[in-house]
Amino acid sequence: TFKYKSTVYIPKPSRNPKGQKWTTFTPPATTLCRRYRGRVLLRRSQRNRIRVNQLDIGWMASDKERAIQLAESGDPNWEAKAGAGLPLGRLLDPAEVAKAVLWMVSDDSGVLTGSVIHYDQSVWGAYDSQAPGPAAPLQ
Repeated sequence: TFKYKSTVYIPKPSRNPKGQKWTTFTPPATTLCRRYRGRVLLRRSQRNRIRVNQLDIGWMASDKERAIQLAESGDPNWEAKAGAGLPLGRLLDPAEVAKAVLWMVSDDSGVLTGSVIHYDQSVWGAYDSQAPGPAAPLQ
């Protein structure tokens, strides 16, 4: 058994109104709303000694994502091409996201609570100027 009760909140990906079915970009207002919901959950759980954390996952090579991308692009090499443009050269794997969640709910994570972990190959705020954005509007 675990010493602490825990929950990990994983927000759903956002729908992009410009036509792309799924996007890793989340408008700031939506991000704040999701963080607020996570914080409300945390506040309600604190009195019962339940740890609450949020895991914001980036672009993941799930079965559904593979099917969507293959259907839209028709390119069987889309995953390698997409990964080449990322800092670590690949998309997230669902198994590694599962391991992160397991660690977050285990006693190994100690008293970690109230945290929002960006699991998306980015370092927020580590830019010389404005954070990189899309090169062009989505089609």
